[in-house]
Amino acid sequence: MMREHLDGIGLANYLRMLRADSDKLFLVVEGDSDVRVLRRKTVSQQCDVIGGYGKRAVLKAMSVVVDDDPNGIVALVDRDFGPWLGEGLPENVFSTVMYDLEADFLLLAGILSSIVETLADDRRDDLAQQIIGLAASVGRLRWTSTKHGLNLRLREFPMSRVLLDDLTISPREMIEVAISRTEGCQLLPTDLLLLYRHSLPVDDDREVCSGHDLVNALAATSRQWSRVQRSSRGISEMIAVAIRCDILINLKWFNDLSEWALARGQEIWNC
Repeated sequence: MMREHLDGIGLANYLRMLRADSDKLFLVVEGDSDVRVLRRKTVSQQCDVIGGYGKRAVLKAMSVVVDDDPNGIVALVDRDFGPWLGEGLPENVFSTVMYDLEADFLLLAGILSSIVETLADDRRDDLAQQIIGLAASVGRLRWTSTKHGLNLRLREFPMSRVLLDDLTISPREMIEVAISRTEGCQLLPTDLLLLYRHSLPVDDDREVCSGHDLVNALAATSRQWSRVQRSSRGISEMIAVAIRCDILINLKWFNDLSEWALARGQEIWNC
């Protein structure tokens, strides 16, 4: 069965077909990068990890299959800004605690601190918090864009263009760059800056940090704290290597999914 560009209904039908031919459990995630990370930690004889086509398709598919076979299919999705937008989840869907899977690994499983402690020449206690602050600046702008329907182009945001010597970002410069990257954006920087300053959903910077922004912040500042310029891809590879069973047990969704599988007489993780 061809799986390219499946919508939620198509994904649901694909899952039904898989389930009809197997007694395995199926863990559905948003994309291929999530599959690569989690498949290495599952008991392959008892559980398979299936990549969906983004959060919307996964949620639609799970709402369709929930009444068909609730005991065999489960999903893990990124939290994103869902709670602040009033989004609910079907009963067969778990979510990350932080913005996305990579943010959970970096912020809750301790990988950000580990990277900083391993690589930083200057053992500054506040370095990890500065990285979080950089990612949170972009994250808060992403929330502003989401809340007001602005569709700002913030993916792979070029932090190095707005990075100051003290490892902070000028909000005004960040906003000007965001507007310049967004085709058809007619907002004035002063107007967007006003929205940005009055659209903060939480006080905890970690809550608005995406994994992508944390990785980009590490890469953009790496020369300043490790004397070596590291790429975002290189940082991501370091994160993948650092994902071990002893840190996964600190993550709520890891334990919730383990209990879900055990309640059905099977094991989902090889930890």
